[in-house]
Amino acid sequence: MQIDYLARVRNDPPTAHEPEIAAALATRVQRGEKASEVALVARYSGGLFSFLRRKTNDGDLADDLHQETFCIVLERLRATGLENPSHLAGFIHATAKNLVIAHFRKQARRKTEPDYAAIDSFKHDGLKQYDAAMRDEQAEMVRTLLDELRSQRDRELLQRFYLGEEEKHSICVMLDLKEKHFNRVLLRARERFKVLLLKRESFS
Repeated sequence: MQIDYLARVRNDPPTAHEPEIAAALATRVQRGEKASEVALVARYSGGLFSFLRRKTNDGDLADDLHQETFCIVLERLRATGLENPSHLAGFIHATAKNLVIAHFRKQARRKTEPDYAAIDSFKHDGLKQYDAAMRDEQAEMVRTLLDELRSQRDRELLQRFYLGEEEKHSICVMLDLKEKHFNRVLLRARERFKVLLLKRESFS
């Protein structure tokens, strides 16, 4: 009966029963059922690749991100599962979207071609250069303090919301948070960060 169920899940297109199917797949993967992992990938693979192909306009890159997405999703399901397994499709989509964003941000940082117009405009402006250096120093201090937070969820939440400027819904999916609890969890994370900041300033 289990084999029949998994075969049907692999072959059936998304339907009105998708939440129930997603919840069953996520739960079975968390239990360690390898066949369910195969069924999960087969069910969501086509739609995920099409999404990544549209976002990247690069078949090879889409294929790499496609594999990375499923690696992350399966690791999460094996480790802790999802608070709401029926949101499996949304979790997969949000994971892929964040990987695309991270890729292009990294690509932008790697660009080495100098901006000569910007160089000329700031060539004789020492004050603005000083301000930029101070901002870089402050940003580094923030990252250092975030690493000192005991809670991994606090670190990820603050990094994604303030440094990564990700959307609230996407963060909730990635961290398995309910949106109605988001503001309260964010406030607590900010308070814990503030404590570290005040300690740092007291010793400076």
